Amino acid sequence: MPHAMFPASPRMMCSWPPALVPVLLASLISGCVQQGLYTPSLPPGELPYTAGPELTSKLSRGDTALSEGRSVEARDTYVAAVRISSGDPRAVLGLAESHLALGQAERAAQLLASIDTNAVGINQGRLNQARGIAALRLDQPEKARRLLVRSVDADASLWRAWVALGRVRLMRKQTHAAQEAFLMAEQVAPANASAHNDIGMAYLRLENTDAALNQFEQALRIAPDHALAQANLRIVKAMKGDYRGAVTGVSPSERHHTLNNVGYIALMNGEFTLADRYLRHAIELSPTHHQVATANLELIPDQ
Repeated sequence: MPHAMFPASPRMMCSWPPALVPVLLASLISGCVQQGLYTPSLPPGELPYTAGPELTSKLSRGDTALSEGRSVEARDTYVAAVRISSGDPRAVLGLAESHLALGQAERAAQLLASIDTNAVGINQGRLNQARGIAALRLDQPEKARRLLVRSVDADASLWRAWVALGRVRLMRKQTHAAQEAFLMAEQVAPANASAHNDIGMAYLRLENTDAALNQFEQALRIAPDHALAQANLRIVKAMKGDYRGAVTGVSPSERHHTLNNVGYIALMNGEFTLADRYLRHAIELSPTHHQVATANLELIPDQ
């Protein structure tokens, strides 16, 4: 098997659904996802919490962080909300969503299973969205489809559900229906940078690099510091042959990753001399952290 463009990592993700083109940004998430976080165990229908100002504030902060792609901050905020509320299902749902954003689908599914579907105050559309995305991540496409359809039927503004539903339709070879779902996601979240990033990923799945490029650029017009969109834009530029544009302006801390990625894409494009140059530069900048670049270098045929 050829080496992947990026080393396997739980940090490879778009905003929620798994990245269609994997992206590794070492600066995005520091540290590992905490294990053993509090999971509420409550009798059905029993909700011993009160939505006081502290809880309301934490839920709002968690929702904002999640929407803006600050997944670790969202997770930590929801953990605090779960603890102070003795298991408010809205906090548990947010915590599950943050685990999805961090690539922890199994942990998210455990949390989602603990939520009483009939709990007071729970957003059914959002709950089905999270459960559908978790099912998709766990290779249960038919279950995912049913949950995601329920999600958008309950609330058509849930763009993550539309993106995930589009991915399910692509798996079923329903290309036109998938494009309709991606268009719905764009229409319901025109000012959300993470939405445009994920829609860009979806268009890459369709091998439409021009549409993907447009989506990543829109994301950065909304949020210039959106790290995932920045990285994905660089990847698309390299895929389109703009290698210099792909490495221009990258931060020093990410330069070795970017050089490896661009080198790998040049290799896949048959630009072996350029691939050799970029991969060797990546190794020079970080010899101890770029075994992947070394492995990719070995894929270049003798000339």
